[in-house]
Parts: sequence; structure tokens; C-alpha cells
Amino acid sequence: MMKRLLLQLIVVLLVVSGCTAAGSGGSEEPTGPAPVRLSDSETSNRDEADAARLYLEARDHLEMGDWQAAGDVAGSVVDRFPATRVSGDALWLYVQAFGRLEAGGRQGEALDGLGRLIPLLPQDDRRQSEARLLRARLLIEAGRRGEALAAALDPRIDRSIAEEDLAWFREVLDGMSVAELEALVARAPAGNTLVPTLWVQTARAMRLEGNSAAAIALAERAMQAGVRGVDLELAQQLAQGDPLQEELDRHVIIAAILPQSGSPSMRRLAAEVEEGIRAAIEAAGLGDLVELSILDDGGDPGTAASLVQAAERQGAVGVVGPLGAAALAQAASARSSSMALVSPTSFDIPAGMEGVYSLSAFDPGGVEALAQWSASARSGPVAIIHPSFGSSAEEARAFAQAYRERGGEVLRLLPYDPGTTFFETQIRAAIALRPAAVLLPIPVEDVAALAPQVTFFGLDTLGIRIMGTGGWTDPVTLDGVSVRHLTGVVAATPDRPRAGDAGWDRFQSAYEQFYRRTFRGSAIQALGYDATSLLLAAVQSGARTPEALNRAMDRLQRFSGATGALSVTDGRIARTHDVVCFNGRDMLPALPGRLPVLQYRAYPRDPETDSIPEGPGRKAGFLCPQVAPRDTVINPR
Repeated sequence: MMKRLLLQLIVVLLVVSGCTAAGSGGSEEPTGPAPVRLSDSETSNRDEADAARLYLEARDHLEMGDWQAAGDVAGSVVDRFPATRVSGDALWLYVQAFGRLEAGGRQGEALDGLGRLIPLLPQDDRRQSEARLLRARLLIEAGRRGEALAAALDPRIDRSIAEEDLAWFREVLDGMSVAELEALVARAPAGNTLVPTLWVQTARAMRLEGNSAAAIALAERAMQAGVRGVDLELAQQLAQGDPLQEELDRHVIIAAILPQSGSPSMRRLAAEVEEGIRAAIEAAGLGDLVELSILDDGGDPGTAASLVQAAERQGAVGVVGPLGAAALAQAASARSSSMALVSPTSFDIPAGMEGVYSLSAFDPGGVEALAQWSASARSGPVAIIHPSFGSSAEEARAFAQAYRERGGEVLRLLPYDPGTTFFETQIRAAIALRPAAVLLPIPVEDVAALAPQVTFFGLDTLGIRIMGTGGWTDPVTLDGVSVRHLTGVVAATPDRPRAGDAGWDRFQSAYEQFYRRTFRGSAIQALGYDATSLLLAAVQSGARTPEALNRAMDRLQRFSGATGALSVTDGRIARTHDVVCFNGRDMLPALPGRLPVLQYRAYPRDPETDSIPEGPGRKAGFLCPQVAPRDTVINPR
């Protein structure tokens, strides 16, 4: 105790004598770095002595582990004596005390203090690196990742850094995509102490996604820059060309949330989806690597939240299901990670949530293809009749946006309530707009009711073309709707798989090999197969965590599945679509830049004058351009 008191007395005396010398007008130059003062105001010797005493008290508290008392006492120096020689040192001690994780809400005060201190520190001050790095970590704690990364990669962070400071930086990098990491690498300044760690973590991410050559090059670059510790060990593994094999060989759990104990129809649905799941694991050749964990929701959406949390506790990297929209929304909200959920059958996905997909929800591929064709063919102004909600409503809005982006004009969207069977209001409103075409993005069950009414109200005989989406090309429509209502309609249709297609053949072969019986199932098995296959494709790319798998899912393009060529576009599963023109029930390719041809029927002979009126005749609907007669006139006589 006596020794500490003596030390405090010496420091106070030195501070006071330094102030006296500075104010005496003597010519002696200071022997140490100039103190960092928080204010240019005048100060007294007494204030200097009181500030020095409080500063030493705060430092004692910090050395003894009482960070709260240290911060409070140092803060009193900052507030009461901002012009003293120790005010900058006191602020530095203050931000160190309250900048630790256990300080909780007071970390915000430390962040504010660093904003005040850093501009005052000389460029050669040893605290520059530490202060800027501490600010970066506090920005992360505040949820400001972009600012934090910019602060962490400041070129003035050029001194040796403790391992615990590198740990939080690695954790941030581990949650980023390869594209994001590569963007950081491109702008990272030379000389920053954290950059070699960035290179190693980027190389690791590249390797897990299969880009070995780039990973090796970046790991070698990090070693040349003097990377150390655990980063050096990882860089050495990566540079050997066969790194992370243990991680790549690690057992992977795929969970499935299915109604195994629900109603008989739900149990049958669950069984068919499970058959598709197991066929997918067989087709991928991952039976020794992938463990399937089936969680039974009993057909009750209320259990989805607890089951997805159970999947996370098991260590699952992704989930097939739930099957219904309500359960899928609850499961998505209950996740504590970005673990991907891929439903085979949900007609909807929750808005604004990442990593949630469905093979049966709105597919943007169809309207994108139709908008592209319509714009290239100069289809003219379009009116849209559609259900007021659901995937068809999403198709209507997506087409309108895509068509307008390509220079097309959308006159109006005319919604109707689901369940409507008589569409006179919408059809007459469309006619009044005088469009060149009417788009009908409607479900299969509405085509049978609406298509005859389109003909009844004479849209085709008014010279208004009809366009549609996948509901028009469904086999149910082709079997149940008259040729009279189909001919000349242009529609986007997904590439429907059939025997001989690689994706379908792979599914059927894997199914028959696993179950030892001929496949005579339904589309449900194929949807279960594709939902699982998308997750497994991400696993095969090297993803071994929910975050990595979700990022890999976002990059999937033209995966050859049982239900078509699948891509992930803007967070949705999209199939490749063709644009076709109906010739009866036959679907011909819609020719690029060629619209259906308007047909005319010659006017009938006037019995009083025994003559035929002049003109081309009456409009009589449309034919596909490749089958339309050259004179485009059909004479009924």
C-alpha cells in the first residue's frame, strides 16, 4: 500500500511540474510524446493534480478487475477535467473498461468515446490500431456490420493483434458468402494486420464450395504475408491442395418435417414425399454421408416451430418440409439460424424470410419467359385478369413488372376473388381498355370456367390476343377444355419432364433401385425427390453448415431435377419455361418476334343485292403463325 501511495504522489508531482514548466516560458523541449487533451481550455495545477489522482485510481480499479468502477472514475476525469494532460488517457481507459462484452448496454458509451478519441490520437500513437479495432468490434455488437468491416480493414490498423480480437473477426467472416468475401479482399488495404486472416477465411470458403485453385493461391498469399496462429495452420492445410477433407467427410444430417401420424390422406402424402427423399439420397450416392432425420408434425401446423428447433439441435444443415404453407411459415419464424427449408408442396412461402423455398409456390420463370417473348414480338398494351391472391396474383404482378422493364405497357390489373365462376365484370373492363392482348395467369381449376367466357364475350373476335401461364398447359386443361377456346392462345409452360429426360430418368432409376419395384407413383414423389436433391447439391458443393448450405442454394442454376430444370432466382425456385402457341391441343413453339395471326371470315352474301360486302371480313380469332394460311382469310362457303 505504501508503495502505491508513493507512486501516486510521484505521478502527481510530475504532472504539476510539467504544467509549471509549460507555463513558465522556458525553452526546454518536452522529452515524451505530447499528451492528448480533450479540450483546449485553460486548466490549473490543482485540476491537473486532481485529474492525475483520479486517473491513477481508475487504473487501479481496472488492474484489479473492477471494470465498472474503473470506467466510472475515468469518466469523471473526462467530464470534469477535459483540458488536463491525462484527459486523453482517461478516455482511453474509459473505453477499455466499457468496451468489453460484459459491459452490456454501456458498450454504446464506449463506442461514442472512441468516436471522440480516435481523431485526437497522433498517427504514430501506439493506441491507433487498438482503438480502431475496438471500435470495429463494438460496431459489430451494435449490428452495424458494414461499418464494422470498413473499420476493421482500416490501413491504420497495422500493429500486432491479440488472438481474441482475431476470433470475433473470423466469426463475422464465417457468416459471409464467397462473393461478399471476395469483394472485401478486392478492397482490403495492404499492411492491415487483419487482411491475412481475411485471405485465409476467404480461401476456406472457396475450398468448401469447390474452388480449390483459388483457395490454394489465396492461402499461399496469406502465408507470404506472415499469417500466424490458427490462421497459419489453416493456410498450410489449404495450400496442400487436399485440405478440409475431415470437414468435407463429416456426417451430414438432413431433416424432414412430415405428417406421418396425421389423417390417412396426410399419411399417404408423407409416405410419398419420404419415398422421393430416399430416392434422392440414393441418386446422389450419399447414403454413407447423409443421415435422414424424420420429424412427425402429425399434420398440425402448430408443432412446426418446435420441430425445426429440434432439427437445429440435432445439427441438421437443411430441412425438407413442412408440407403446408401455415406450417412452413411457423417453422421459418422459429429458426435461430438461416437453415434452409425446402417444401415440396406448399403453395406459398412466407414473405421477407431468407432460406425458405417451395417447389409448388409461385415460379417466376414462366412470367419472365412470357414477358421476354411479348416484348420481343411487340405484343402491345396488355390487360391482366387474375385471382386476387395466391401464386397467380404473384404471377400477374411479376409479369407486369417484367414487361414494363422491357418497354411494354400494362394497362390495368383486374383481380377477382378466388372461387369466382362468372367473369363478365373483369372481361368487359378489359375490353373497355382496348388492349392488344389479355393475360390470364390463372390456376388450372379456373381455366375451364374462364376460357369459354373469353370466347363468349368475343375477345378473340375483337382482335384481342389471349396469353396464359402454366395453368393453360396443364394436362387437366388439355383434356377438359375445348379446342375452340385453346387455339391461338400463347402460354408459358414449364419444361415437363418425361421418359428420356436426364433428370426424370435419374429419379426413376434411383427410386426403382432403392425400393426394388417399378415406379408407378405420382408427382409427389418427384417433388420430394427434387426438394431433397437441391439440398444435396449444396452439400456436394462442400456446404457443411446451415449458413454455407443456404448460400450454396442461392447459387444453384439449371439443376436437372425430376420436375424440370431448377434454378434459384431471387429466393425462389424457378423452372425453365418455354413459350408455346396452341394449335388445337398441340403446343407449337412461339416463334421469336412473331405474334399469332388474326383470321378473318368473309362477309356472307347479301341476299337482297346478291353481293358480298367489301373488306376483309369479320375477325375470327387467331392461329399460330406457322400454320396460318398465307392470305389469313378463312372463307366458310
